[in-house]
Amino acid sequence: MVHHTFVKRVLMMAILLIIAARVMLSVAAQTQNPPNPQNPANQRPGQNPPGPLGPPRPSGPGGGGGGGFGNAYPQKPQVPPEVVERGKATYSVHCSFCHG
Repeated sequence: MVHHTFVKRVLMMAILLIIAARVMLSVAAQTQNPPNPQNPANQRPGQNPPGPLGPPRPSGPGGGGGGGFGNAYPQKPQVPPEVVERGKATYSVHCSFCHG
């Protein structure tokens, strides 16, 4: 009997922990992206709004779309060529067998 009660308590605690984690993630997601009054809810972030020059233009490199996430990641700093070569050599020895 004691074992059965313990299992029920552990299962209940796990369920409550999962629910609490989902609530915390939901709150964090909402606070990271507050609503922008200049961007209506039906417009994607990378989409150009219609203006006096006509319909919206495609965004992204080459004007073919892309979602407008060009600044989502920081730019990589320039790396000296000898460091790149050393990385390629290390990859070819240790990684290319599985990752090609």
